[in-house]
Amino acid sequence: GLLGIFSLSILIVIIFCIFNIYGFPVFPFDFAKSAGFNTVGTINSLGVLAAIGITLALSLLNAGVKKMSVILNWLLILSGLWLLIILNFWILWVILIIGLLTSIIFSAIQGSYQARNLILPMGIITVAILMMVSGFNIRTNSGLSLEVSPSFKSSLSITYKALSEKPIFGYGQENFVLAYDKFKPEGINKSIFWNFRFTDPSSELLNSFAVTGFAGGILALAFLVWLLYLSWEKIVSREASLIVPAAAASITAFALYPFNLTLLFAFWFFAGLLILDSVQKEIQTHAVIELESSPSVSVLTSAVFVGLLV
Repeated sequence: GLLGIFSLSILIVIIFCIFNIYGFPVFPFDFAKSAGFNTVGTINSLGVLAAIGITLALSLLNAGVKKMSVILNWLLILSGLWLLIILNFWILWVILIIGLLTSIIFSAIQGSYQARNLILPMGIITVAILMMVSGFNIRTNSGLSLEVSPSFKSSLSITYKALSEKPIFGYGQENFVLAYDKFKPEGINKSIFWNFRFTDPSSELLNSFAVTGFAGGILALAFLVWLLYLSWEKIVSREASLIVPAAAASITAFALYPFNLTLLFAFWFFAGLLILDSVQKEIQTHAVIELESSPSVSVLTSAVFVGLLV
C-alpha cells in the first residue's frame, strides 16, 4: 500500500546516501559524489525523514506484514538508525523518541503490545539518549559538513519582531530572509556568519508565523493541535492505527525543524492519512448525500472546492 511505498522510498534514499558517505557514489555525476548528496535536501533533512521512517517501519512490523515487507522494514530501521548515529543531531533523536514513545503508549493502551515487541523500540530510545548525552561524533570523520541555522532563541526573537512590524500577513512566503536581514542579532556581526543570510528559522512553525503572520501562524498551530487531538482520540478509543506514531513524529519535526518540499510532502502525507483514518468511521455511520439529486448542494460543494484550490 501507500505506507509500504513510502517506506521503500525512504529506504532507497538512505542507502544511496550511506553509499555516498563511504565513498561509493551511486550516480556518476560529479555533483552527486559529495558525501552528503541525497535527493531529499540537506543531510539533516534526510535525517528527519529517516526518524519518521523508522517509526513507521516499527508500526508496520508490529502490525504483522508479509515476509518481504519485514525484510524491507528491518533494512529501513537499521540503515536509518545508522544514519542518525552518523549525524547525531539532538533534534533528530527527539523526533524519533517522540514517535517511538507514541507507538509504545498507543499499543500499551490498546493491549496489543507483547513484551518481545517492546525490546526494539526501548533499545532504540536508549541508544538515542546515550548518543545525545555522550556527544559522540563521527560526522566530521565521514566528510559531512555541519548544517548551520539560527538558534531557537534568535529565530523566536526575529519572528517576534517580524510579527510586531507585519502582524497580519507577515513578510510573505519564502521571505524569512528579509526578516532576518532586518532583525538579526547584533552579535552575529562579530562572528564568521556576519554576511550570511539565513533563509529559514530553526522551526517550520516559527517560519509560518514569520512569513504568513498571525493569519497563517495561528492556523498552522491550530492544525497541529487538531492533529494531536485526532491522535489522542485514536489512542483513547483503542482503535488500531499505523498512522498515529509516524504522525506524532511529523508533528514534532514541524515544531523543531525547518521544512523543505520533501518534508512538507511527508508531513501532509501523514496528516492526510491521519485525518482520513479518523473520519472514516464517521463517514461510514452517516448518511451519504447524493450530489446529483441535490443541485443546490452540488453547486455549493463545487464552489467551496474551487475556493479551497484557489
